[in-house]
Amino acid sequence: AGLIAGKPTLICPFFGDQFFWGHYVYVGGVGPKPIPISRMTAEELTCAFEELKSAEMKNQAQELASKMKEEDGVTNGLKAFYCHLPVEDMVCDVSIFAERTFIARIWCKDCGIKMSWEADVAIHENSIDPSMRRHKREDYRFINWGVKGPKNLYTGAREGIGGFAHELAGGISDLVNKPLEGYQQSGGKGMIIGMGQGV
Repeated sequence: AGLIAGKPTLICPFFGDQFFWGHYVYVGGVGPKPIPISRMTAEELTCAFEELKSAEMKNQAQELASKMKEEDGVTNGLKAFYCHLPVEDMVCDVSIFAERTFIARIWCKDCGIKMSWEADVAIHENSIDPSMRRHKREDYRFINWGVKGPKNLYTGAREGIGGFAHELAGGISDLVNKPLEGYQQSGGKGMIIGMGQGV
């Protein structure tokens, strides 16, 4: 919002893609170097505010704002979305011969085809061949995210306990390391801030 209004912007990232955008705001000359929340000091913030007031940075932010206003971001975003949709992987193999296409919902291992619910009923459930009803079928996902449940109770318990232990160790480490890092950077005040971050 700040950039489209032509205002230089300071990013103080703490999560997700904020680090990415902070870097490119800085590289684009429309904001000072990002200051991660965990490393912010009064001195760095003061310097950043001074940079935000510079005429050069204000001019670059206004130039970027005019370029941004010329774009139709929603239309371009939709075009990119539809351009990258894996349509062939999404459509029912049987319905490509029909007047209208359907979304594939079922995968038949025996037939080796993906099909809509309607095609599944026509091919398997309403077939005059009783063996068709015994075909192995499962829900079809056109993108395999690789997320599957555990193979058995033992594997699930082992993975769950391992994940819990990993997170617990990381949490305990932060309880010790964050206050120490804070103390090294800013003395007693930094140690207190580090305790808050560690918890």
